[in-house]
Amino acid sequence: MLLSFGWVLLPVGAAFEFVCFAAMRPGGSKPVWSPLVGAALGLIGVGILMAARYTVRQGKRHLSPITTAQEVLDGPPFVLYLRTFTDDPALGDFRPGADLRSSFGDAHISNQALRTEEEQLKVAVRPFGPMVAVGRPGERLPEVGARRLYLDQHGWQDTVLRLMAKAGDSGLVLMGAGRGAALRWELAQAVALVPPSRLVLLVPMRQEDYESFRRDVAALFPASLPGYPDGARLVKYKAQIRGAIYFDDDWTPRFVRFDTPRSPGNFQRVIESRFVYGLRPVYDRLAVRWPGVQLRLPTHARPTRRQVPLFATMFGAPLALLGFLVWSILHF
Repeated sequence: MLLSFGWVLLPVGAAFEFVCFAAMRPGGSKPVWSPLVGAALGLIGVGILMAARYTVRQGKRHLSPITTAQEVLDGPPFVLYLRTFTDDPALGDFRPGADLRSSFGDAHISNQALRTEEEQLKVAVRPFGPMVAVGRPGERLPEVGARRLYLDQHGWQDTVLRLMAKAGDSGLVLMGAGRGAALRWELAQAVALVPPSRLVLLVPMRQEDYESFRRDVAALFPASLPGYPDGARLVKYKAQIRGAIYFDDDWTPRFVRFDTPRSPGNFQRVIESRFVYGLRPVYDRLAVRWPGVQLRLPTHARPTRRQVPLFATMFGAPLALLGFLVWSILHF
């Protein structure tokens, strides 16, 4: 119900935004108060879009799958996702695209755009297996993306070690850089148990925070960790994950930035596409299918032929419904 309600609200909010742009566009014989009306409609549209996106996210959280450690261990190869729980709200939020240049683009309302960063990671690593994460203790609803499993506060380390060993043997281990004694322990165990070719570190932080993290955990890695690569940052990059680190067989680290203008990818599926393109050596080395050929390159700012029917439906349906309601009121 939440998902359905959210998807109904999205075109309604987009219609308000469309009327706002039309009212505030210069030229023509518009009344002097037209920009004020347009601004008011724009604010209403933004509020509706925010409510719709929140509703869609909550609906997805209600539908997020739950599993158990034994079910995961008895199943096929999987991707184990470990991180600090404080990163969950940011990685579970919808964020605008990295190269959104048009207000009429579908980056805010399409199904592709309404994927959290964790959802995009799940799609990117699908060739390695389903993505599994330990759920935050006490949370009422799981975040959207990886399947959650919940562990007892006593003895959780043994279960994590078994999951890590299984993922390191036939799947992949994803770990988010961060602070905390639990994550530091997990990093140390990953270096001891997981082959370097099957370990990937995500960097969901700014450069200064990463440098502090690197100094704290440098001794855990045989070849330390690399510094944050130089280069300009894409101004419109809004994603939380700024890059990733993969390792050669001798633990030589390779830092791939996602937030640079030259980083290839799709402006809607920011994390998914940049992970796939930037970490292609990981796919090739582990002989799994590289899904990059299925990802389209950044789209243009102007609507394409594929998007025209979408815009016509998106704006036409709510306006037609509104017109029908007005006609009904006036004639009955």
